[in-house]
Amino acid sequence: MHLIEFPLLPSACISLLTLGFFSGTKSQQEIAVIRGASELEILASDSQTGKLSSLIRRSLFGTVRSIQPVRPLGSSKDYIVIGSDSGRVSILEYVPETRSLEILALETFGRSGCRRAVPGQFLSVDPKGRAFLLCAIEKMKFAYILNRDATSTLSISSPLDCHKSHTMVHFVVALDVGFENPVFFALESFLQAPGQDALSEAEQMLLVHYELDLGLNHMVRKYQRPVDPTTHLLLALPNSSSASSGPDGPGGVLGFAINSVTWYSEDYKVDPFSLSLPMDNLLVCASFLHKTKSSFFVLFQLESGDLFKLTLEHHGDTVTRLEVRYFDSIKLSRSMCILRAGFLIVASEQRSNATYQIVGLAEDEEQKWDTENNSKNTVVPRAELKNLSLLEEENSLLPITDSKVPFYFALPHVGEDSPRIVTAGGTGPDACLVALRHGLEVSELAVTELPLGSPSGVWTLGKNPCGGYSALGKTRYIIVSFPNCTTALIVDESVEEDTESPFSLSQLSTIHLAPLVDGSVIQVTPKSVRHIMADASGIKEWTPRSGTFISKASSSFSQLIISTNDCHLILFSLDAQGRLSENTFHKQLENQIASIALPGLPWGSANSSISEIPIVAICTEGDQIIRLFSIGPNGFDLLALQALQSGLLNSLAFSSEKDPTVGENETLFLFSGLSNGILVRFTVEGSVLTGFSLSDPRTRFIGPSSLNMVVTPSLQDPSNANTSSLVVLSTKPWIQLNNDLMNSPPQLLPINYICVSYAALFSSEDLPPGLLGVSGSTLRIISFDRPIGAKGHKIVPPKLQPYLTIKLPSTPRRLMILETNIHPLVSVFPNPLAMVICSEPCNMNAISISSTPTNCSLPNQWASFVNLYDLLSGEERLSLPLASEETALCGSLVSFHGSQQLYYVLGIGINVSQMPLSFDSAWIYVYEWTIKSDGAITLELLHKTQVEELPASFCPFRGRLLVGLGQILRLYDLGKKKLLRKSENRSFPCRIYSISTPGASSFHTVTSDTLLNTNATKVVVSDVQHSLLIAVYKPEDNCFYIIADDPIPRWPSCSPLPLDYDTTAMADKFGGISILRLPLAISEAIDSDPSGARLIDRSHLLGAPNKIENICHAHVGDTITSLNKAMLVWGSGREVLLYTTLTGCIGAMIPMLTRQDVNFFQRLEMLLRTSVPLLIGRDHLSFRSAFSPTKHIIDGTLLSHFHFLPPEKKATIAADLETTPILISKRIEEIRLMYAL
Repeated sequence: MHLIEFPLLPSACISLLTLGFFSGTKSQQEIAVIRGASELEILASDSQTGKLSSLIRRSLFGTVRSIQPVRPLGSSKDYIVIGSDSGRVSILEYVPETRSLEILALETFGRSGCRRAVPGQFLSVDPKGRAFLLCAIEKMKFAYILNRDATSTLSISSPLDCHKSHTMVHFVVALDVGFENPVFFALESFLQAPGQDALSEAEQMLLVHYELDLGLNHMVRKYQRPVDPTTHLLLALPNSSSASSGPDGPGGVLGFAINSVTWYSEDYKVDPFSLSLPMDNLLVCASFLHKTKSSFFVLFQLESGDLFKLTLEHHGDTVTRLEVRYFDSIKLSRSMCILRAGFLIVASEQRSNATYQIVGLAEDEEQKWDTENNSKNTVVPRAELKNLSLLEEENSLLPITDSKVPFYFALPHVGEDSPRIVTAGGTGPDACLVALRHGLEVSELAVTELPLGSPSGVWTLGKNPCGGYSALGKTRYIIVSFPNCTTALIVDESVEEDTESPFSLSQLSTIHLAPLVDGSVIQVTPKSVRHIMADASGIKEWTPRSGTFISKASSSFSQLIISTNDCHLILFSLDAQGRLSENTFHKQLENQIASIALPGLPWGSANSSISEIPIVAICTEGDQIIRLFSIGPNGFDLLALQALQSGLLNSLAFSSEKDPTVGENETLFLFSGLSNGILVRFTVEGSVLTGFSLSDPRTRFIGPSSLNMVVTPSLQDPSNANTSSLVVLSTKPWIQLNNDLMNSPPQLLPINYICVSYAALFSSEDLPPGLLGVSGSTLRIISFDRPIGAKGHKIVPPKLQPYLTIKLPSTPRRLMILETNIHPLVSVFPNPLAMVICSEPCNMNAISISSTPTNCSLPNQWASFVNLYDLLSGEERLSLPLASEETALCGSLVSFHGSQQLYYVLGIGINVSQMPLSFDSAWIYVYEWTIKSDGAITLELLHKTQVEELPASFCPFRGRLLVGLGQILRLYDLGKKKLLRKSENRSFPCRIYSISTPGASSFHTVTSDTLLNTNATKVVVSDVQHSLLIAVYKPEDNCFYIIADDPIPRWPSCSPLPLDYDTTAMADKFGGISILRLPLAISEAIDSDPSGARLIDRSHLLGAPNKIENICHAHVGDTITSLNKAMLVWGSGREVLLYTTLTGCIGAMIPMLTRQDVNFFQRLEMLLRTSVPLLIGRDHLSFRSAFSPTKHIIDGTLLSHFHFLPPEKKATIAADLETTPILISKRIEEIRLMYAL
């Protein structure tokens, strides 16, 4: 087995954040963020709206531990310094011209990995950009000096060490000392050696002063002073005596401790200045110093989510007054920053990152504390924002605790052709169930029933400010064609029919309508070509010869081509005087023309990059051939014939796009829609001198119905006359969007809406651009829920978007999907149901009013629920709250043999404490699952069974119930008063984490196999430390025997997923994913040996008698929380292994079926490992082999970096593979689209 791993939805979690001028322009501030743990993204903020747009996003293939901006002396821009697990420190430069990152310095200092004695965890940069300090958690500290050589190239010095043994670093900050020797303050504590007396309180926390002597090139530990033992965060203040410009400040640092904040001077002789605060023993989780030209203030946040503003007064270098005011209460943040434009960017600890506008500075706030009149009143948080205004939230799935992919949604009878991924995540009040689907979510603005029946076409027009008509700007006219008439609607405050419009025709339908470059409009009907003048001076008509009529038409900004029923092609051209003249030459074909297309945009301009090319593409009825003709002075000349392998041609359309997988410049493409739902894209190559041809065909399955295509003005930038959007109409509409990120190809995304027959652009002043569509006899206007483009930065939204969000009462732990079409006992429900176990401890001492759940009120209590939701409507169908001392641990739906009744079993712990693990008692509750005649579901408690250990997992097995209790695997049957113990095995080495059987995984989608499993004999058991163990049940002995285990210890982070009878996928908490398989010979021997004596009479390597083989393994860089097997592409018949991570990432493992694909992508991956720049110096093979060597899994993220390489590197790699760069890009794209989204 060989797999390729591709991310489907990258993580939106921001773990680190820093602010700087990375583009080198004073007017634009950028934010460098670390997504997840290993992706660097640079965001730009709009100074007017505060909306963030992405400039670049790259995978670093390593774990980033710290990030800071640095501006060396004489530089006009900031660089990015990164400390990571690579054992190197890297300095990166963002190049805005090419949207790329360049490595300026890469200095090796130690071993790789996130180790406590390897520097990288703490990073602090001198404000003048002369040096930075890189620290480890324990002992190790390195100082680096930044210089420039004669060519102004940045260079980095050798590291200067300032280690101190038996010390632990808690925080590091660089002081503002101007051009004096750089000074760093470190918050340290001594480590207690074995046998050493307990440390005194004065030695528990120290503020240590380090000075870098630039003259002697030496780092000095000057002094240390004891500080409050609870001090946990330092913040440097500006120094007025050293700053050439900026606010006046005392210098030194602020030290935040529990219930106090203290100012410490750089001078040891100056006494600290402290302010006590009633903070309820909470820590400061984030802070930021905002400087203006004349002043500064500090914004900091407590664990409760409450924001405070700190200001101070000083006399020279001495602080005389500290004042803290309550600011607002927001979600708990990891880090924050304030832009010069007054926007607060918050990287949330929970779900959604947010952008706020600062509308007040809490000057009139009554809740304040200062050193002159210190109040003892505690903070009373506000429920509503006062000084902040929420502008935008970036939805994140952080953290995902479980996920499932219901097969129900991919069935044709529910009208869905793509799966939906249901994720459970969030914590506390942010807990929710989110259903995702592929594509763009839209809102329906208007639906109008048309009295004349089903239209045969729809177009929109606007008014040109310079006079005449235009397809751009605000929509003014809507022209609807019916089989025997054409109606014009005028859009104003309301939409009304305009009978006086020149576009209205009482007895003729319209085939084609488009504006020309001079503001006039051409309207093609079966009996005429109507040229409507821009100045309303009249209408000129051209009619075909008697006995013929017009069947098809297409136009550009100055040309029109039509076909008649006698198979003739006629070309019209717009001359300099604004006359539309018929060309003297015609072209006659043998068959009727099914579709015709001209390149060039009807709303474009002659001097645009998308100019007219003298070609026309034609397909005729009944064949599978595309004919490409040139348009010359002597007529039409055949240039190329392109045959298609399957399906009849239905429509053609030209579109000009910039696709880096094809070339660096804008390229003309020909799209062909087939009757079998396949879209084929051809590249148009050549020139006027050499001729044109079609090459590089790329196919994409869109839907089961025939395809129609419409080219509209760009929905991303409607005001740009030289761009367009391709809309493909099938069972649902699709849209081609250009990705403005450098070297990123355009994306074809579905629009999650009903089937639309015709479409056109609809734009208004109050709403973002949307689509006007025709479905049946209704006219519909839809707009996108999220803007798909922003001025200056066009961003393609994520492919997976939430369409349904259900709030949960507390943190979700387990998720189960009940699919109504599978089990007859639940077939009365029209929609799939999601059952969620929610359980979380509640400690009111650490929760503010802004985040308090409504279901608990006492410390050390649990909030546990079992909830059932309808996945289409979001309605709650069932809620089962538990007592405050009861903790829901696991649950399952089971059907016992001999009974058609469904039962729900729930594992309960009484008074459970997590650290250390303890409990008073443990129970298994059995509920009768009852379905009433009206479809309502009820759970009636049948009985309770007390057990000696906490239940960790349930699994239906042969009409009974398998339970994991500590280190015990036990089989229960249903009794009248309690569960009856039938068999057990107490030989498992550690506490059991999950149980599953081949073909079904624990707490997965409910099917008949999961409920009965009458033929299963093998049981896959995972414990908390020793990976997988395979047990076999022998009915003759009524015993379970452990027959195989994994020789490598793994700590499972989610329930293993059986892929087939002998193969299981599992993930561990260190970010590894593995495919484990029981050897075929052993599996066959188990099935053929009725007693199993030959397989269990010996042990191997102090474990089970047989070993499981590891056939695939890779490190994904994040903790995996769920595994699913799903078919993501409708009709493909090919399943992928879907995984989710703790930080909200969704990825897919795609199987490769041919040895040719395996060899090709393995060779490509090896070449890219040496060609792709490693931005933090972490070796790619080493990163993917963390904790265990990578095996048979190819990194799709690395393959996607092929598009970002310069052309010369692409050519070198292609030469080594004996192919071309275009074919490499094509194969990468095809294998992804064939299996995944």
